[in-house]
Amino acid sequence: MSVTVERDVLKEFQRATWRSPVQLATTAIGLAAGWILTDRAMAVSWALGAVASLVIAVFTVRAFIIFHDCGHGSFTRSRRLNTLVGSVIGVIVFTPYTYWTRAHIRHHATTGDLDRRGSGDLWMMTTEEYRAASRGQRVYYRIYHHPLFLMTVGPVIKFVIAQRLRMDPRLTGRRLRMSVYLTNLAVLGFVVLMSAWMGPSRYIAVQLMVLTFGGIPAVYLFYVQHFFPGTYWRRHADWDYVEASLASSSRVALPRFFQWVTGNIGFHHIHHLAPRIPNYLLPQAQAACPQLQPGATLTLKSSARVLRTNLWDEAAGHFVTFAEAGF
Repeated sequence: MSVTVERDVLKEFQRATWRSPVQLATTAIGLAAGWILTDRAMAVSWALGAVASLVIAVFTVRAFIIFHDCGHGSFTRSRRLNTLVGSVIGVIVFTPYTYWTRAHIRHHATTGDLDRRGSGDLWMMTTEEYRAASRGQRVYYRIYHHPLFLMTVGPVIKFVIAQRLRMDPRLTGRRLRMSVYLTNLAVLGFVVLMSAWMGPSRYIAVQLMVLTFGGIPAVYLFYVQHFFPGTYWRRHADWDYVEASLASSSRVALPRFFQWVTGNIGFHHIHHLAPRIPNYLLPQAQAACPQLQPGATLTLKSSARVLRTNLWDEAAGHFVTFAEAGF
């Protein structure tokens, strides 16, 4: 079966079902319950509150999955409803919906393209670019790619600071500016209301824990789905969208609970090839097209090694560690 035929098969799954509003309702209930539980737990002890905040983190990740589906137009057939739901969730996940959506769509349109990287991506250098970089740039790049930074400080900086700014000079226009500004105002209002309810110190502590705990799986999966050693990167003249969608994405086989939490995003090659498929239909889409294979299939154990691959060796055609690159 050719990729063209398989893409036609995937079209059958590019439809929202009754599961979309059910996901939204259960996520909203889970978030509300998580915040109430954590507030009560914090009144007993901060350690118990930290454990309870994991519930909020789980449903915040679930909320981001719905936010993500809205951006691809796969949550519902209504563009206005996608925008409404996505914009509201954007306040909860500290992310401007319209601006993020534009950057993320650009990520899909340029994944694996060495000449057009940089929108909605993690920062990646080739070995030659790293060799030509200043000492300060090298130190910054090493800190940026260190797992402890990526999994702890990185998500907090991303959602608290970077998402408040317009970081990509290629994303311009009044609509995108207003998306950032209005989301910032709404986030401020959310912070004030939550601080008035829980108390400023208690709320800020919980919110930082939620961003950290929720950011760990988000950053981890995005990294191992695109930075695995044999992934696909080509100069634009040799780049192909279909090939890049499959070969530059890994399939991360997760335990069932984590697969549920992350909205089946482990089927990343299917998502990149057909982004309008709702998260809950990705496993069925893969089952219908078993010939569509990712660039690599990883488990949680094997994917941990991917965190060591930081530089793209263009001559060799694969990612390498700093040591393997001679740095």
